[in-house]
Amino acid sequence: MRAIVETISFIQDPVNKAAVMQSLARGLRLRKIEEAEVGYEMIKGLYDRRIYPTVEGLRNVISLLGKTNEKIRRLKAEDIIDDRIVRKLEREGLF
Repeated sequence: MRAIVETISFIQDPVNKAAVMQSLARGLRLRKIEEAEVGYEMIKGLYDRRIYPTVEGLRNVISLLGKTNEKIRRLKAEDIIDDRIVRKLEREGLF
């Protein structure tokens, strides 16, 4: 969880734009780093620094996994959602 939060924070920090774009260009095998600009803007928009689990998101997971597992299908998102880890990371100043 910590690595995910740190990665999102790194991507969102404008100071790291060049490094993120270089990584995208290398990963996508682009000829010019500038070609990664659109990808960089899209990635920034995909992630929010606050990664609290939501009831709706957990319901979607239960629905998807419940198609092949009866026990999962019986779960209620409200009963199992837990954001303690994320709150701890927030207190530590990671976002």
